[in-house]
Amino acid sequence: MSKNKPKKVDRTIIVALIGLAGTVLAALIASPWFGQLLPGTPQPDPSGEPGAVSDRVFWEDFEKGYTSGLSFTSEEWQVMEYGSGFVLEVSGTSDGNTTVSFGPNDFSDGAIEFKLLFVNFDGFILSFRSDVDLETYTLYLAPTGGEIQLGYGSAANDWELELLEDGVRSFNFTENVWYNVKLEAADAKITLWIDDKKLLTSQDSRLKKGGMEFAIQYVGTVLLDDIAVYQSNP
Repeated sequence: MSKNKPKKVDRTIIVALIGLAGTVLAALIASPWFGQLLPGTPQPDPSGEPGAVSDRVFWEDFEKGYTSGLSFTSEEWQVMEYGSGFVLEVSGTSDGNTTVSFGPNDFSDGAIEFKLLFVNFDGFILSFRSDVDLETYTLYLAPTGGEIQLGYGSAANDWELELLEDGVRSFNFTENVWYNVKLEAADAKITLWIDDKKLLTSQDSRLKKGGMEFAIQYVGTVLLDDIAVYQSNP
């Protein structure tokens, strides 16, 4: 009885299969979520500087039901349920501002990101590269005035906000609407994005690094979520 000889696989098919496997592997490596599968893999810098990578040095989404790594100057705050998760609610006081300190005290180049919702309108402030007793850069959201301001303040000038070049523009905020805010700092360049739209780009070289905090003025109440700080590496 004769035995059937195994058929040889066509060499063309083998080459094609190897090529297909290489294409699939290359696509997986290029995928934006591939790096997330490998702990410690450097991520592209949110500031978009070519060749730069960044570390996420601070993150708080309040999903534990309490805060971690934040400090407050008044009792006008709470972590509360909102929708299917948790958020931070902060209000100003009759005497002035409630401030919320967070993140590293040596922030220089990178990005500060957060989600913001105005429950009641009043001024909202992000201070960064700040020495709180001497000087700071300030992002000021003024919903009642329909304006965004980016400036510099110092104790020597009684903290009066000095607008940076091209540091003001009109913006109509709406109560009870979430805004995705991202502030990028790259050396002297400071850029503001809201909802993935670039709104302001300014230049100033006076402050190199420092801390950061939020401030909510007087009758204002805001919700905050998904606070993240990225620090750039060379």
